[in-house]
Amino acid sequence: MFLLAYFTLLSPSSLEEDFNGVRIVDPKDLLNFLKNKSEPILAKGVPIETTPAYSLRNFDFFATSDGKPQMKFTAKKSNFYQKEELIHARDSIVTLSNNTVVTSREALYDSLKNVVEFFGDVVTTFENGVVVHSNYMKAITRPVLNIIIPIEEPVSGFKMDEENRVDFKSFGLTFLNAEPKEVKLTSQVIATITNDRKTQIQSDHARMPFSKNKLYFFMDQNRNFDRQFVQVHQLTLEMKSRTIEVDLKESKLQTISALTDVSIHDRSFFSTSGKAVFIESTNQIQLTEFPQVYQDSDTITGDLIIYNRTEDTIEAKQSNAIYKR
Repeated sequence: MFLLAYFTLLSPSSLEEDFNGVRIVDPKDLLNFLKNKSEPILAKGVPIETTPAYSLRNFDFFATSDGKPQMKFTAKKSNFYQKEELIHARDSIVTLSNNTVVTSREALYDSLKNVVEFFGDVVTTFENGVVVHSNYMKAITRPVLNIIIPIEEPVSGFKMDEENRVDFKSFGLTFLNAEPKEVKLTSQVIATITNDRKTQIQSDHARMPFSKNKLYFFMDQNRNFDRQFVQVHQLTLEMKSRTIEVDLKESKLQTISALTDVSIHDRSFFSTSGKAVFIESTNQIQLTEFPQVYQDSDTITGDLIIYNRTEDTIEAKQSNAIYKR
């Protein structure tokens, strides 16, 4: 690894700013300043009893591996701990190898372990436009970039394009910079898709691939089988199934596909099927794989049943019948 740094050394003026304009600095206060004792520390693992080899302002740091850029590190203030090979930075902006940009109140870079930890108001912006907010994040920079937010850490974020906005919350997140590249939400996922209508999806886990404009929601296999259902809510519509796939191609919500053990409630409409596809443009739901619609004491079946939510009609293919309620 080759390291290159551009920086501004501490000057009397910068010391005055940290000590509220006092021009004469007591040596003891200066030592505390260098040891990071002059302000609270969020980062864990900083050797605060050790005087750093360097304390720098307006710091730019570049790391390369095999001649390829690995990381750019910018901070307003940084302390170098030479023996431990640590850099503790405040108000940092870090650009990782795949153009993921991370801002935080503090960052701690361990060059021996190839790990950067971020603390306080962490904002991670991935190259596919997903923006994530958290209080902590860890990036393992080598051999392959691996981003980890532990499962106990709350996460919120969004992805926005021309006509859709997807907001999400979860506990924990992971990303591995290897194919197939995808952001994974690891627990207690709630996603809200906003366009003409607002749709909310709840699941245990979710995947957001880089190469496909799709979202995948699924449940934890360790749950009781009767509770392994992803839930979809949209106005009066309640849908649940084992997995949900959302197609967002062409910058607009196209379809929501419910796969396996599907049940749907919408006003007085109730159905079960092996598969259901909600089509946003027509406000219709297509039911296949042994679909059944329950209406009073009657059951409607067919190879394909189309439920038109706007007109409140049901069409069962092969019978050529339209049932109006």
